[in-house]
Amino acid sequence: MKKTVFILSFLFSTALNAQLERSGTPVSWNQELTVPVANEWVSEANVELLLQEDAVQVDDRSVPYRFAYAHPVAWSMTNSGSWFNLANGDRLWILGIDYEGARSVSVTLSNLQLPKQGKLYVYSEDRNDYLGPLTDEDNRLSELCLPHVKGQKILMEYYEPREQRGEGSLEVSYVTGSYRDAQAEVAPMQSCAQWYAESEEVFQGSRAVSSVMRVLVDHGQRYATAVLINNSMNNAEPYVIIPAQSIIGSVSSMVFQFGLNDLQCILQETNCTQQSICGAELVCIDETYGLALLRLHKSPPGDWDAYYAGWRLDNDSDNLRYCVQHPKGLAKSYSRFDDAFMPVTQGDATFMELGGSGFGQTDGGSIGSPLLDSDWNVVGVFVGGNSRCTAAGGMDRFVLLKDVWMTFLPFLDPLQSLADRIPGMETPQFEAEANVENELVVFPNPAAERIQIAGLDVSEIASLEVYDATGRIMIRTQNTQTIDVSALNDGVYALRVISSRGILSKSLLVSKK
Repeated sequence: MKKTVFILSFLFSTALNAQLERSGTPVSWNQELTVPVANEWVSEANVELLLQEDAVQVDDRSVPYRFAYAHPVAWSMTNSGSWFNLANGDRLWILGIDYEGARSVSVTLSNLQLPKQGKLYVYSEDRNDYLGPLTDEDNRLSELCLPHVKGQKILMEYYEPREQRGEGSLEVSYVTGSYRDAQAEVAPMQSCAQWYAESEEVFQGSRAVSSVMRVLVDHGQRYATAVLINNSMNNAEPYVIIPAQSIIGSVSSMVFQFGLNDLQCILQETNCTQQSICGAELVCIDETYGLALLRLHKSPPGDWDAYYAGWRLDNDSDNLRYCVQHPKGLAKSYSRFDDAFMPVTQGDATFMELGGSGFGQTDGGSIGSPLLDSDWNVVGVFVGGNSRCTAAGGMDRFVLLKDVWMTFLPFLDPLQSLADRIPGMETPQFEAEANVENELVVFPNPAAERIQIAGLDVSEIASLEVYDATGRIMIRTQNTQTIDVSALNDGVYALRVISSRGILSKSLLVSKK
């Protein structure tokens, strides 16, 4: 069924939300368009039936949390929307979408072909929330799911320069509308939830929390959690650990969202400043434990709130651990555990369970949350459970990283360092030239007393930084090519070189044996 809406353009001065690591505003916002735009209408989902289905799985945290319903469609630039010719010969295609009763709307695109200088935006009817632009860089995705835009009415706008007239195309294959009220979701959690933004001091300045991301799966219908993980080369390869149960549909249509720490921002009518990467590729799956390693299609840029978490394989003696999550797709919260692991065998796998301590709890959407030790290294991943903030707190189940290590080793330890832990790493602020990465040499490595940096002149080096496995900075020097490491304990460290030709990271092994 088609309806018609009118776009009356006016200057827009409110602060906007940059999405998909790019920025800009739709062309129509600065044009006088008073011609009617074709509007596709989607009937309201059967919310009562959906909630009944959800109630059956309310305690099953081993699957992503459903909050929206996807409606299959077959819309394109040839059978939907309206075309507008601009005075300079450029043109716009605009499609309005009205999903009755939805609190937010997401679209899944396929066969996306945008020409050079072509741009695609998606925005709410009131223009308080928008995504884009997507460009020809996104054409490589066979299926592309976009983050939710708040409100039940959204518009898609494609800008095509006259030089590329007729070269752009796309298909809308799913329109997904949320049926859950975030305010109502929060209310029953408030007596128990430990929101990260309200208790950052617990993490003692550790950046590991910034490795945790919200993940949108199943054509925008469900939320899960995942963690961005470092590797022994410290090369910012965007590896992500996530349970296989969270992979519903194509990994290329998953959306990974960073920096969602503020609960009030998520609850507001206008959207948060989101930092989203759309799409990934499957690297490997451990068949015994059902844990997967993905590689994001793009690395998070340096100005995002992103961090590559360190990891640890050995059994630490300290029982203090934290599980950081996006419960029900909301802002980051955490659960604290103080007890020893309780092994539970299921088939060929032995999972580790931890009892709830009354400090936070997992919830729907927590699947994939990293378990951090007291040094803020990833030691495991949450795959299900039923912890509660009560005396009988329930149990949460985790897969330990050491138990899937033979599957992940070629990717997370490509140097074959045989280390039992690798420190985390900040996102590089900008990429160094490829030849600089190849020319940079650290020697000796392993080292006992002193290391030397070759491949860069001392005049090009601003500072050298050495980080331990917890992400703490141990050494910082300026305008030098040498570092004294004699005071460091044996182990693997991250060396960060800040230079005029880029920021580079290398692994450093200190061994005095």
